[in-house]
Amino acid sequence: MDHDDTNDIVQDTFVKVYTHLHRFDEQYPFYPWLHRIAINTTLNHQKKRSRRKERFATEGDVEFSKVESAGENPMKETLHRELEDRVAEAMERLPFDQRTVFVLRTSEGLSYQEIGEQLNVSVGTVMSRLSRAREKLRDLLKPYLDVED
Repeated sequence: MDHDDTNDIVQDTFVKVYTHLHRFDEQYPFYPWLHRIAINTTLNHQKKRSRRKERFATEGDVEFSKVESAGENPMKETLHRELEDRVAEAMERLPFDQRTVFVLRTSEGLSYQEIGEQLNVSVGTVMSRLSRAREKLRDLLKPYLDVED
């Protein structure tokens, strides 16, 4: 995700917060509500981006020429990009609850307790969803990983 994408997500998040502020229940803390909107906005943005990438991908992609002109190893960059695409596709195939827990743990670095509080579920549920997400990702990415059964 680049700087422009991040700015778009932040802006979209705050627009959503502002337009839905009347729905916020003041008896609860504000930050978890804002955080949930930010997470959902990020996940939705990634979904849209992935769909756009699939629709407009061509062999003579402009991004590839950027990599070559940057003096990087084109093969290594291409393989890295392909792996990122496969991981993104695998993430999209996870059920929403598993994907959410996985993102909160790996990208946000939240503890099991913090995730449970954010999602209003028990720590055991967080652990279960995370375990299932990892297992499903392992299965989906098995052809790309150097892992034995």
